Amino acid sequence: MGNYLRHKLTLLTLSSALIAGAASATEVNISGYVKADAIYDTDQDQGDLSFANQLTTGSLGDNKEGGFRAHARESRIRLTATDAQFPSFKAVAEGDFFGSGGNEVVSNSRSFRLRHYYGQYGNWLAGQAWSTFMDFMTYPKILDFGTSPGVSFIRQAQLRYTRGGFSFALENPEAVIKDAANNTIESVDPLPDIIAKYRYEGDRMGFYSAVLLRQLEADLDANTSATESTTASALHAGIVFKTRSGGRLGLNVITGQPGRYQQEKWGFADAIVINDKLEAIKSTSFQLTYKQKLHNGSFNIDYSVLEIDDEYETEVEAVGGFEMVSEIHVNRIWEVNKHIEYGVEVGLGKREDFSGDDAENTRIQVSAKYKF
Repeated sequence: MGNYLRHKLTLLTLSSALIAGAASATEVNISGYVKADAIYDTDQDQGDLSFANQLTTGSLGDNKEGGFRAHARESRIRLTATDAQFPSFKAVAEGDFFGSGGNEVVSNSRSFRLRHYYGQYGNWLAGQAWSTFMDFMTYPKILDFGTSPGVSFIRQAQLRYTRGGFSFALENPEAVIKDAANNTIESVDPLPDIIAKYRYEGDRMGFYSAVLLRQLEADLDANTSATESTTASALHAGIVFKTRSGGRLGLNVITGQPGRYQQEKWGFADAIVINDKLEAIKSTSFQLTYKQKLHNGSFNIDYSVLEIDDEYETEVEAVGGFEMVSEIHVNRIWEVNKHIEYGVEVGLGKREDFSGDDAENTRIQVSAKYKF
């Protein structure tokens, strides 16, 4: 949001005066944008945002129909606090309107929700922010808020240390665990999720690699203290090549047992109880993106595939899982000036189940964004 017009408020803080003997000026920048979206689904009405894993397959899917939607829920507000006397300090609060509740009958009163709320000082970050397992280096530029099954997409509480290109974080260990009958089992979450990452980005290319380690544990019997546990790990790696004409070609891969760290995999479970043992489900995804800057905007294309390992295909399908999902997005975005842009996008999502059933949907979306 560095290009946004920032309305600056100056607040006098007296807390530092008690220590340093003088007041310091804290600057609070207000930024954000208003985004209006008009959407038409040709096959299945997927609502305000689309995920291929939520397509309905089989005979129920055959009876689905498309539809039109319009909303402004992606609009957001961001507050950033800095202090000239402490240049390595920053605090951020951000929210949008993709919370629960609301209706379309009268007022469309959607709930405001927390996206980010963290403090940063020097090498340390604490609070809710993008997971360290994520990376925007190869992230696609998509109008649809559902993004892509080839990415890691997660915001959560964490404590992160960054030095140069290296980052190390302890993050919130929330997990979804189910049995073979699709019953949700209480997760114990004994330890924080551990993430280590290295990234480098230069003028012509960049790359990153992140490793995730989790301890999954669940109470299998509510009447006893008996628990079952297993470890899960995953790798997320990406590379980008830049052209002199403003193009960016990116490729990323996520493999292992990422669970909810893999977008569209958190639709069913991080792990399943199979024969009284906890099994973390394996998957692999890849994504190929190309973003080309133009004199009045950009052209963007994205293709991604997420495939679930077939080792436990019966159990995965029983809890609402799938074999494979894929998505393609192509869009053109026009920038009128630094405050206003609009765009049009065509997206194709497809889901395939282990049973052989499949479903697909084409989404046409037009957006207008007003940045401040």
